[in-house]
Amino acid sequence: MTRAELTDSAMRSMYDLMSRTIAAKSTAEIRSFEYYRTFWTAFARRGQGHLYCVMEDGRPSVGAFVVAYGRRDTYKDGGPLTRCSWCGDSHLVYGRPSMTPGPRV
Repeated sequence: MTRAELTDSAMRSMYDLMSRTIAAKSTAEIRSFEYYRTFWTAFARRGQGHLYCVMEDGRPSVGAFVVAYGRRDTYKDGGPLTRCSWCGDSHLVYGRPSMTPGPRV
C-alpha cells in the first residue's frame, strides 16, 4: 500500500475504481466526479486527507481516501477492482493506525 499524490489522474483512477465497484455490487448511483474532487482536495489541502492505493501489475487494484481527525483516521471513500488476481488487496488499506502523518486537528 502506498500513499498517492492527489493529482487529477489519481483522483480519476480512484473515481473509476469506485464507480465500477458500485455498478457491479449495488443499485446506488455514485455522486459526480466534481463532488469527490472538491471533497478530496479540500481535506488534502488541510493535511487531513490522503489517497492510498494498492498496485497490481502497475495499476491500482484498490484505492482509499482516508480522512484524519483527532488521533484517528477514517476510511471515507474507496473501491477495489471487481476482478483482481488476489482479491485480498482491499484488506491492506484497513487496520493501519495513524496512516496520515502530521498534526492532528
